[in-house]
Amino acid sequence: MKNNHKNSLLSIPLPSESIDDILEKISLFIKNPHGILHIVSLNPEIFVAAEENAHFKKVLTEAQIRIIDGTYVYRLARFLGISVQARIHGVDLMERLLWYASTGRYTVMLIGGAPNIADRVVDCQKRAHPRLNIVGLQGIKDVRNPSRLEE
Repeated sequence: MKNNHKNSLLSIPLPSESIDDILEKISLFIKNPHGILHIVSLNPEIFVAAEENAHFKKVLTEAQIRIIDGTYVYRLARFLGISVQARIHGVDLMERLLWYASTGRYTVMLIGGAPNIADRVVDCQKRAHPRLNIVGLQGIKDVRNPSRLEE
């Protein structure tokens, strides 16, 4: 297993921040946006895809925020002696962000992959967070061959 960085797995840096540290970074970005804040969730499937696609791997390594969302990624990192954050479920981070958005009157946009997925999540989250301003969009049906509108 090739590993070029001390706190990385397959040359993808692993995070050591807590969920509170990550939420603070996101909050600071929202208050003073500059460019795009790219957040990625690392699980075994993501690592497999990254090994098969160098461009995707580059996107992962350049993301400003990475969370470990996979139990096996967390366990392997700990087994290898890599200092990492506690495992953060992507859904837990999303819940905290939606709460933050609803209390701060921010707008949230979800992009779903499967038909109507984002709309169903929006409906569910509006019930959970009545003050939340949230919209859902259909995602790209075929990422290898996106339509003109999807691009």
